[in-house]
Amino acid sequence: KYPRAGRPNAVLDLGMIDASGGEPRWITWDNAKYPYLARVGWKPGSPATIVVLSREQMDLAVIALDGMKTLLTEHDDAWLNVPRPGSYNYAAGAPLWVGDKFLWTTERTGEWTLELRDAAGGVKQLPIPGLRTLLGVDGNAAIVEASTDVLHQDVWRVPLDGSAPTKLSSEPGVSTADVEHGVIILSTAREAGGRTTIAIRGDARHALPSVAEQPTLVPTTVFETVELAGRTHFTAITRPRSFDPHEKYPVLLKVDADPHLQMVEA
Repeated sequence: KYPRAGRPNAVLDLGMIDASGGEPRWITWDNAKYPYLARVGWKPGSPATIVVLSREQMDLAVIALDGMKTLLTEHDDAWLNVPRPGSYNYAAGAPLWVGDKFLWTTERTGEWTLELRDAAGGVKQLPIPGLRTLLGVDGNAAIVEASTDVLHQDVWRVPLDGSAPTKLSSEPGVSTADVEHGVIILSTAREAGGRTTIAIRGDARHALPSVAEQPTLVPTTVFETVELAGRTHFTAITRPRSFDPHEKYPVLLKVDADPHLQMVEA
């Protein structure tokens, strides 16, 4: 619940209930310092974990609910982005446990970085340029969205041993994936139009056919850039088919409030 500007935050309770029923066990943390509960995650064999934030979103803590152990804290004098889940699998995102270790994504270095951490504080960075989102784990590798090209996005397999990542997507466009039970469902919105979806298990790939019709109408949308205050902003502009550059037209502008969300994509 977001409060109205200047008003107190909503007070949030977090409870755990046994699958067989019974009364909830209420979880408490330093709610005065961290009033925002950003994420709750749990998977069998690993501790339930929460991500909490200060109201100004300058301080963050990851806490294991078993013993209420703080696994890590972060601070930024300006703003902390919360590691977001994937496009499909909202149970993913960071932290994501792999046995007795967990994957974490952070902007501490100035760009998104993938880390493999343990509860004792050990950290190993896993190389992947242009990291965007942690989607899940497949065997001994993390599956992520990444691209150094602003308009495009690929899906990568990043080995947990620190060796070189492998790109799973192949078509130009915007790719994402869902990872579950040893299967990766990779979907690409193609720059050339249409969407392709494949299932990946190990080295085997199987195309999932689509019966969607391809529209005959070709959009007039074009990608353009605007230079503003020394930064390049990408825009996608759709003009009337009878557009006259000498005329003035009303403009409908669509943006998004999330500071890490990419609105303009190929």
